[in-house]
Amino acid sequence: MIEWAVGRRANDGEPETFWILPGALALAGATGALLVDHYHPLRRGRAFSVGSATIAGYLGSLALSMQLRGEAVPSAVSLTGPATFIGSTAGVVTGILVGHLTDARPGPALFVATGAVGSTLMGAFLCGALRCGSDLGAWALTGEAIGIVATLASVNAFNPTARDMRLSAIGAIGGLLPAASALGAYVARDGGVTETAWARVSAMALGGIVLGGVAGYAIGRSTRPSRSSSGAVAVLPSFGAGLGRSLGVTVMGEL
Repeated sequence: MIEWAVGRRANDGEPETFWILPGALALAGATGALLVDHYHPLRRGRAFSVGSATIAGYLGSLALSMQLRGEAVPSAVSLTGPATFIGSTAGVVTGILVGHLTDARPGPALFVATGAVGSTLMGAFLCGALRCGSDLGAWALTGEAIGIVATLASVNAFNPTARDMRLSAIGAIGGLLPAASALGAYVARDGGVTETAWARVSAMALGGIVLGGVAGYAIGRSTRPSRSSSGAVAVLPSFGAGLGRSLGVTVMGEL
């Protein structure tokens, strides 16, 4: 936003220098956050709440900007313009308030974030599969809105853990790999991607992210540590505990 105020743009012929200030501020912000958290630790759920809302705010404002500008591919203006700054800032503020007022836990916060990002991608891929062209922003924004509402409405029913959501994200990323491979094959063979090829790749990506995400979540749920087995006992050699004891008993706590 500082560079926008002085007339700089990401596509003004010097994109390398355009990214220096944002990169430096990002590094300074991350370093500052680490230092603050070291002396005043923040509960993970609240941090994830801020991150989730920030991502949702950025994606939503990006999709809206693309739709208003009639873009089938996000431009530098949409990616780095005032709209995404406002959306991201609104997300940060919303995340702080929600995290504080609800004392958010890591699992639910990541559940909403996964729903927002995953549904945005699903909307975009569905748009590509149906060849919706310049309406990509509307499809992505609609997908994000549905994902956020659905996850907020069902978070208590699913009661997800952070581990569940990490595995779900890994599954979704893995599900996208076949589509990425197909895209690379089209580029290598044809020197580019035709509209038909892009529709096929989008359909593959849509199916992959859904199947991969659901499979990862199912694996996370089915492999949750059981509380009933948390009292497993292991007998280990113990030396120096006393002349009359040759074995010691160690109770393994819950992982």
